[in-house]
Amino acid sequence: MQHKRFLPERVEQNTMRVINTAGTEIRLKSQEVCIIWFLMTGMKPRDISLFLQITEQNVSYYKRKTMKKLQVKNNFELFSWFRCNRSVFNSEKAESYILKRSEF
Repeated sequence: MQHKRFLPERVEQNTMRVINTAGTEIRLKSQEVCIIWFLMTGMKPRDISLFLQITEQNVSYYKRKTMKKLQVKNNFELFSWFRCNRSVFNSEKAESYILKRSEF
């Protein structure tokens, strides 16, 4: 008999479930959701760093980390994944992450 592992509520609140390119459900942290959203809307890493008041290195780090989770190898694959999963980012949860992060 297998027991389900339950994540603490605070961890669950700060993550968004998505399906990666391999068809596996993964969790993206709010920072990762924000960075990907801003990149996909055409913002440059420099602009994102200024807007969120983080370093460009952090923007790059979150992007690479998210790409690894999504199992995409380059920007084209990331953009293609985003286009196929755009509806996930239109959810209230994704919007709340973006709004909360942009308040800094």
